[in-house]
Amino acid sequence: VYAEGENTSIKIVSDKLEEINGQVELAVCDFNGVVLQKRTIPVTLKANAVTNIMKEEINKLTKNINGNYLTIKLKSKNEIIAKKNYFFTQPKNLELTKPIIISKVEKQNSDWIVTLKSNVLAKDLYLNFPGIEGFFSDNYFDLLPGAERRIIFTPKDKSMPTKQLEMISLIDSY
Repeated sequence: VYAEGENTSIKIVSDKLEEINGQVELAVCDFNGVVLQKRTIPVTLKANAVTNIMKEEINKLTKNINGNYLTIKLKSKNEIIAKKNYFFTQPKNLELTKPIIISKVEKQNSDWIVTLKSNVLAKDLYLNFPGIEGFFSDNYFDLLPGAERRIIFTPKDKSMPTKQLEMISLIDSY
């Protein structure tokens, strides 16, 4: 997904050695999670090739490039193969609001499962347990409004995080 002048273009690169039949689901949403526009495009992805999905004027997709985003899902046989969020402008121009993020941390074997949910878009969310070395299965991501996200935290010394989970999003940086 990329801007091409006044247009937004979507292309899919397939490195599979067989053709894929499926659909691309597009949704333009505001930062509160309200779906403003939705469509499904049937696609046939040729083996080991680039497929042009669409090219459309940005102003036909959104009138608010600073407060909307496009979410794209490639599905085949009712399974999500790939997904991407696309913002119509640079992060510094986004009209973000401070998210209220609900978090839950639960032990599972030697790992910790962090479950997150936000009321609004939390752009570029960074997670940290201060003073505890470890690995998050995902970090520095967009937490979409209303969507639950599960992250696995594997501490280096397998101890329980004793400090509160620290969450910093782009809005916290200015």
